[in-house]
Amino acid sequence: MSTNTSPRRTIAAALAVASIVTAMQMGTTSAHASSERFEVGWTHIGIYPRSTPELLESNRVGGALPDGYGVEVACETTGATVKSDAGTSNVWERLTDGTYIPNVFVKTGHDGFTPGVPRCSTPTTPASAEVRKAITADYFLPNQDVPNSLLNYYFSAAGGTVEVDFAFYASDPRLMAWAKQLKIDGIGKQYLATAADGDVYWASGAFSVARTSEHCWAVKDNYDFNPDKPTNIPFIGNWGMQFFGNAKEFTVRSSGCLFD
Repeated sequence: MSTNTSPRRTIAAALAVASIVTAMQMGTTSAHASSERFEVGWTHIGIYPRSTPELLESNRVGGALPDGYGVEVACETTGATVKSDAGTSNVWERLTDGTYIPNVFVKTGHDGFTPGVPRCSTPTTPASAEVRKAITADYFLPNQDVPNSLLNYYFSAAGGTVEVDFAFYASDPRLMAWAKQLKIDGIGKQYLATAADGDVYWASGAFSVARTSEHCWAVKDNYDFNPDKPTNIPFIGNWGMQFFGNAKEFTVRSSGCLFD
């Protein structure tokens, strides 16, 4: 059971409710019907999701999640006791992708187990093929204002690789309906987004999607406005900025899983 007693863990329940309502209004609700959405906090440097409820170097999964990053919690369980600025607890959040993060780094608004969040029936460890794969990236982009953030990064001329939170792509029902028809072979297939895809269209246009396992996918896009893709033709002026040194192409990557 939890040993967390710090008053700093007390977050107004209205904030949690407001964040969920806002996500629903923006079409970014969880792909898992029974999950709850909360923010990561008190890490200062980010927290790695784990394959088991333990803080081991060997069980890290994917990139570190920064403070303010939204996570989808499927259930809660107990594991290793962890301390943060918020207190000390052995409660862990199991995310909808099957990974775990300590409760003391999640703003649930409650100490210990969270009312309304179910207990995990078993401390199941996800198969290695069913968890989000690590991406070596120069910049991590949470699921917030992705189109403008990518455009700003393009004009920063930083180059390299940007990792986008998979929840951004998973929130597009048209894309995911198409992605679920792909074979499990890890080979990228081109997806040509349209205006019906909303922000995914404005952020990525045409891009590659690979189905890596039954529930998991990987996304890759070369962000450069090159007119070789039909979706880039209206923005050919942006592509020209590369030749003046005012912009630089970069790689967009994302990967994640949906259990629904």
